[in-house]
Amino acid sequence: IDANQMAETLSGYSAKEMLGRSLHELGMMVTNENAKVQIVLGQANQAVATGPDRFTLTQKSGDSIIVEASTYPMQREEGNSILVVARDVTEQEMAQQILQESEQKFRNVTESTADAIISSSSDGEIISWNHAAEKLFLYDKAEIIGENVTRIIPAAHLETHREAISHFLESGSTR
Repeated sequence: IDANQMAETLSGYSAKEMLGRSLHELGMMVTNENAKVQIVLGQANQAVATGPDRFTLTQKSGDSIIVEASTYPMQREEGNSILVVARDVTEQEMAQQILQESEQKFRNVTESTADAIISSSSDGEIISWNHAAEKLFLYDKAEIIGENVTRIIPAAHLETHREAISHFLESGSTR
């Protein structure tokens, strides 16, 4: 390995400590990702650019980070080498996991309630429809998702609905 300042920051090792050593020698690779790393390095050794791929690295401190890395084969006077461009995506990965957990909680709540819960986009397209809505409106989720919410609003209330939506989109307020 040869490393720049960002590689030092990501790994916690100095460039001098990394010089000539592999990620495995430094103890940076998570064991269950060895096969994935070997595939990526094998492709790069065959002059095939790879990535972006996500890997978990163990820093010198013992902390783990998630990096997104791409590899690029390079021909240099000293011989062939692989340029690895990596960035820390730990916070992004954690935020994605929190979002997925939140979405799962929302689905669990909406599917377990006895109340009809319907979500629509700003242009009125139905994007979620729970089991209670199926019972109340007698439309299966598969047939109503993607339809306009006005399909389930009685004609006598359509104008009131349109005015309320227009007000909400302009002001952000439901009142």
